[in-house]
Amino acid sequence: MATQIEQIEAALGIALASGSNPTAYVVEQVEDGWRIYDDWTDETFTAFADALAYARKCAADAGQAS
Repeated sequence: MATQIEQIEAALGIALASGSNPTAYVVEQVEDGWRIYDDWTDETFTAFADALAYARKCAADAGQAS
């Protein structure tokens, strides 16, 4: 089964930072929960469901931008 970080990264989809998309979002586990950030934003979520919802919104926004 995928870890929670892997699940958030999967929800980010095309918005996830990669070699071809270096300015996109990065996910890391922090003391208070999960941090999702890019060059312009930095969001920390204590609830896993909230982190997933935000990741899905980021993916939808990235899909509309492309």
